[in-house]
Amino acid sequence: MRVQLVYYVDTLGHIFHETVGLEGYTITSTKNADETIRILEEYSDESFLLFADNTIFNAEAMRVFAMVRSSPAVRRRVRIIGWNGLRDLDYLQERADGMLDDFLPMPFTLDQLLSCIASNAAYLTE
Repeated sequence: MRVQLVYYVDTLGHIFHETVGLEGYTITSTKNADETIRILEEYSDESFLLFADNTIFNAEAMRVFAMVRSSPAVRRRVRIIGWNGLRDLDYLQERADGMLDDFLPMPFTLDQLLSCIASNAAYLTE
């Protein structure tokens, strides 16, 4: 099973394309909720790690999170990972309405990012 990374907004897009892409992951950038939802629905045979900067936990991001959570078929193949410089996970989970599967505090190293990707990808392939 192939795992595709989707990052929502372009906060750290250059890191994904220049480093994580070299690890063999397919990387997609989306600019809004409609585009993200379309990709998740269109590629129904793929698993996704959806990275979202918690500074954009706005109505549009919450719509994507709610779509993932409301569909068991989608939920089984998508993990939502938040990232930000804030380190209070309880606050972030409250802000994200409990919709995060994992959180990567910034700053992080490439090894930490790859470890986060590997552990969440392993969850999807179990």
